Amino acid sequence: MTACTSQEARERAEQRKVQRKIAQEDDDRASQQSYDAANNTRALEEQQKLDAVEQKRTNNVYAHSCRKVTQASWELNAVSVDTGQCTPEQLRMETDAEKSQAVEKMFADEKHKQ
Repeated sequence: MTACTSQEARERAEQRKVQRKIAQEDDDRASQQSYDAANNTRALEEQQKLDAVEQKRTNNVYAHSCRKVTQASWELNAVSVDTGQCTPEQLRMETDAEKSQAVEKMFADEKHKQ
């Protein structure tokens, strides 16, 4: 009788082990999906910022930046941007516009604080 109880106990312990492993895998999968979603959201936000600079520069709400966000990490607060589609002239105009718009925003924010 002891052998049967021992065998049953081993089987229950093995079932619990399998259930814990499945639960851990589910948690890991959910965490990875959340991480990927956060990075995708970050990439979209950064692309929208680049497009907004170009829209303001050209005064065209349909304009898009030649710069494309290829990767983003919310955790590292970093983005990778591909400029391969930009001509040197276009890239210079966009980066100059980005700088001048940042300065304008800084002055506008400072004015609102006063």
